Amino acid sequence: MNVRSRVPLAVIGLLTLSLVGCGGGGSVVTNGGGNSGNGGGGGSTPPTPTEILYASDFGNKLFSFNIDTSSGALTLITTATIPANTVSTSSIAVAPQGNFVYATTGTSGVAAYSSNATGALSPVSGSPFPVATTLQVSGLIVDPKSRFLYASDLPSNGATAGVIGFTIGTGGALTSIPGGPFSSPGLGGPPEAITIDPTGKFLYASASFDDVLVPGGLNIWGFTIDSQTGVLTSMPGSPFATQQGGQPQGIEVDPSGKFLYVALLNTNSIAALTIDSATGALTTVPGSPFATAPSQINPQTSEFAISPSGKYLYAFNFNGSTMSAFTIDSTSGALAPLAGSPFAVNPAAEGSLIVDPSGKFLYITIGFGPPSAFDIFNIDPNTGTLTPNINSPFAGSEEPLSLGVAQFN
Repeated sequence: MNVRSRVPLAVIGLLTLSLVGCGGGGSVVTNGGGNSGNGGGGGSTPPTPTEILYASDFGNKLFSFNIDTSSGALTLITTATIPANTVSTSSIAVAPQGNFVYATTGTSGVAAYSSNATGALSPVSGSPFPVATTLQVSGLIVDPKSRFLYASDLPSNGATAGVIGFTIGTGGALTSIPGGPFSSPGLGGPPEAITIDPTGKFLYASASFDDVLVPGGLNIWGFTIDSQTGVLTSMPGSPFATQQGGQPQGIEVDPSGKFLYVALLNTNSIAALTIDSATGALTTVPGSPFATAPSQINPQTSEFAISPSGKYLYAFNFNGSTMSAFTIDSTSGALAPLAGSPFAVNPAAEGSLIVDPSGKFLYITIGFGPPSAFDIFNIDPNTGTLTPNINSPFAGSEEPLSLGVAQFN
């Protein structure tokens, strides 16, 4: 199962996570960027996979769409109303088997739904699950083994902002992990986005509000994850630097687990860092940060997506209405612009984007206000270049915000 999740930071000011995860059971799931997987075996022809796209909106709705894996076309399957005491569903996350979908509910906590290859959405018993000190829950991510759910958190009552965690129980129910919110020394947050490496050992969070206040751009928190309890421990050297004044937002580990990428809103660039496989510590990739577009157009690069193959990175330039595309050097992690980049996108694009698990299609949200839904691009498997999909734009009244996708084999 392959699952990804995205939310447009330039629109809401709070970033969701990018999750990379892989699961078993003949399926693959990704949130934000991730690994692909396949089932089948014994020499027989594997069945055609089913792909489901999930989306939330500002109106506390959760949608599921069927992805036509041949054409990229979308078909709305179902709509669920997320219980919340505020109109704020800013992030979703999909469990690695695709069996659970989680959504933020403003100050109400986290809503949970069971799902499957039909795209059905059924509330998990006890949902939504409360968070005692929270003023607002933002980004969400499920670890690659479906043990834990993490959220970036802005607590009330003067408590320290940080990352809160839950254990995932039978049926998808959530139980708070003691000790949160977790934060790194010297930075109070709030964290913008969170991501987990494919092994499930390390969690990283961007803290853009502190970026303009702390000398050296020390704005990336790094944590080790206790495999038994889910407790987060700040790793030596954390917080790590990207670029002073860059204001990091979108953050994602590549499918190999070797590199961390961060969108820098204020400097129109992507920071690249190498991950120490033993400690999780970060070091800057030579040449980082990599420019996404000319600074004079102030494109505000806030969100990006990495292809499941790990070969390509696509960054949305909010004010520029363009998509910058790069190849990823598998040895160094350096980014190189693709021919034709940046590519034009719908001027109404909001910025939440995702690549489907097959790596054939890229979806980016457009709206506000109907008709709205998605701009769709075809991805050339050999070059990574983008061309408009014949089914684009996909119009509707969904006003999608945060995205997740699951592949069932």
